[in-house]
Amino acid sequence: MTEEMGKPIGEARGEVAKAAWAAEHYAAHGADYLADQHIASDASSSYVQHLPLGTVLGCRRGTPRSGSPSASPPPRSWPGTRR
Repeated sequence: MTEEMGKPIGEARGEVAKAAWAAEHYAAHGADYLADQHIASDASSSYVQHLPLGTVLGCRRGTPRSGSPSASPPPRSWPGTRR
C-alpha cells in the first residue's frame, strides 16, 4: 500500500491489522453466523438457513457500530482488487 498508493506506513499497518482482525473474527464466529436458526411453528420442524455466497467481505472507512467488520464492497482502489 505504501509503495503502490503512497499511503503512510503507519496507516498501512493499521489497515493490515484491521484486515487481520476481520479475518480472525470471521474465522472464529463464521460458523455461528451461518448456523441454522430453529423457530417455533405449527410444522414439525421450521428453521432459517443461511448459506454462504462466497467472498463478500470488504472494507470501508470508519468502524461499524455493531463492532463487527464491514460487509460492504471494497473500493476499486483497494489493493486486493487491482490487477
